[in-house]
Amino acid sequence: MSKKIKFCKGFTLVEVIVVVVISLIVVSFSVPVYKKTQEKNRYRAAQGVLVDLANGLRMLTAEHPNISITSAAVSSNGDTGTANVPADNAVHWMMTHEYINRINFVDSKYLRYSFKISTTGQASCAESCGKSNAIACMYDVNALAEYQCSWVDFQGTLH
Repeated sequence: MSKKIKFCKGFTLVEVIVVVVISLIVVSFSVPVYKKTQEKNRYRAAQGVLVDLANGLRMLTAEHPNISITSAAVSSNGDTGTANVPADNAVHWMMTHEYINRINFVDSKYLRYSFKISTTGQASCAESCGKSNAIACMYDVNALAEYQCSWVDFQGTLH
C-alpha cells in the first residue's frame, strides 16, 4: 500500500504579500488623484453658485437700476453685509423674488469659499484674485488651495 500525498490548493505567503504590496502601491497613487478631483469638483460647484449670484445680480440691476451694492460679502448663512437693497439683504431678497435659486451656503462644499457681490463692479476679491471690475467673485479662504479664485464681469463671463 502506497500512501498518496495530498497537496492543498491555495496561495503561498509570498504570493499574498506580493498582492498586498501591489495593492498598496496602486492606492498610494490613486488617493492623491481622488482628493484632487474632489477639490476640483468643489471649486466647480462653487463656481456654479458664483454664476447664479452674478446672473441674479445682473437681472436685479436691470429691473431696479437704482439699487446699489458696493461690495457685500455673502456669508455662509446667505446674508450679505449692509447693502442698500430691499430688506437689507441682497442674496435673501434675490432668492425670495426668484432672481436666483435657493442656495444652501451652509453646505460643506461652499464653506471654504468667500463670495462677494457688487452692482458697481467692485466686488472686492482683489486681495486674493488681483482682479477688479467684478460683479461677483469668490475665493478659497485656504491660501494654499490650487483652485483659488474666480469672478464674473459685467458681461456675465466667468474668469
